[in-house]
Amino acid sequence: MNEQESRISKENRIIRKANCELDKENKELKARVKDLEEENKRLDESVRALKDELFKLMVENEELKRRN
Repeated sequence: MNEQESRISKENRIIRKANCELDKENKELKARVKDLEEENKRLDESVRALKDELFKLMVENEELKRRN
């Protein structure tokens, strides 16, 4: 193996190592995105439930106002 081939081989090892590290980081980020999407879904459901409850209370409040 000549000097140029040796240099290219070394650069390829560096690139493979960097790619491996990026793959690991990408996997971690994808897991984080999935967790955040699930949390967002739960929060959306909570917001919908709170809006429903608020609407019921507003209707009840209007009925009480009419009675008084």
